[in-house]
Amino acid sequence: MAITVGKNSWVTLTEANLYMDDRFNNSVWEAAFDSDKSKSIITAFKWLYNSQKFNIPLTETSQIVKDAQTELANYILVNFEEFEKRRALQAQGVESFKVLKWQEKFIKSADIPEFINDMLIDYIQNKGGVFFTVSRNLSGNRT
Repeated sequence: MAITVGKNSWVTLTEANLYMDDRFNNSVWEAAFDSDKSKSIITAFKWLYNSQKFNIPLTETSQIVKDAQTELANYILVNFEEFEKRRALQAQGVESFKVLKWQEKFIKSADIPEFINDMLIDYIQNKGGVFFTVSRNLSGNRT
């Protein structure tokens, strides 16, 4: 599928390549075929657009959204295989595991890396408000 800004992406492949040209440690991106870059850009769009966390309009043109989508596309290129392994473990109910000195604990809803969340802070749907629980003793006894 081709990248279509306003339909399945906020960023073009050309824009993403220009952004990645100036990014440190971009060797995986540079080595990838354009077809794989395009697929990762579209996948990044789907993850962000379909996330309940963010509210980013299809027609958004801000540079930070384009940069965040590109960063997530690169993250997908670099880490997708390991990400899928961990997602499969989580689907099977695994919450943590340990192999020798290596230990991991899975966090729910950590699909989007924290640095991407930070880039898109202005697009988070529910930024404020804290819900708290109030309990009352209605039995008339003082405690």
